[in-house]
Amino acid sequence: MSDEAADKPKEGEGSEVKKSSSPLVPVLIGSLVGIGATFGVTQFLVLPKMEKTLKAVLAASAPVEGAANASGHGAPAAAKADSHGGGDKKEKADDHKKKDDSHGGGKDAAKKGPEATQTKDGWNYPFAPVSTNIAGTAGSKYIRCGFIIVSDDKNIADIVEENKGRLKDEAISILGSRTIADIETPGAKNTLRAELTTQFNKALSGNVVKAIQLTDFLIQ
Repeated sequence: MSDEAADKPKEGEGSEVKKSSSPLVPVLIGSLVGIGATFGVTQFLVLPKMEKTLKAVLAASAPVEGAANASGHGAPAAAKADSHGGGDKKEKADDHKKKDDSHGGGKDAAKKGPEATQTKDGWNYPFAPVSTNIAGTAGSKYIRCGFIIVSDDKNIADIVEENKGRLKDEAISILGSRTIADIETPGAKNTLRAELTTQFNKALSGNVVKAIQLTDFLIQ
């Protein structure tokens, strides 16, 4: 009897064991649920947001890099184009300008005529010969006269060329008023020189012409 009593567990011991082990189960279940919830939040909420943000950053930085590459490659190309095309155009323009200047200078020189030369009498400038009909000959005879204008003004060449038309008209009027008798009169050439000097100074509004030297005097 005593042995059986010893082998039998005491009442209440089994239940205490069961009661002592039962609180771990809810703890384990709660831990598993927490881990699962954390994984779910990370998987379905955090990671998608991070991925979306990363894509937005990459998309925003892509045009900047493209623009930088475009400017990096485009600038040398533009510079290269300028160095080749622009330089050639500029050189051609300069060449044309030089040619135009050279041609223009030739025309101006041709218009200006010969330069005045300095002598002991002053600055001499040749005037182109003037021809006209002799008065009273019904156009059957004409007179041709060439002369040099003498002046104390070193710019006489420019002065004559600027007023050449007016001076030529004066010379034609004076010569055309001469008759055969006037031309054959003694001292007729001296009279002609003095008259040309006077009328030229009137045309130039000053005492610019000092004297007239005849270089050509022909009647035909």
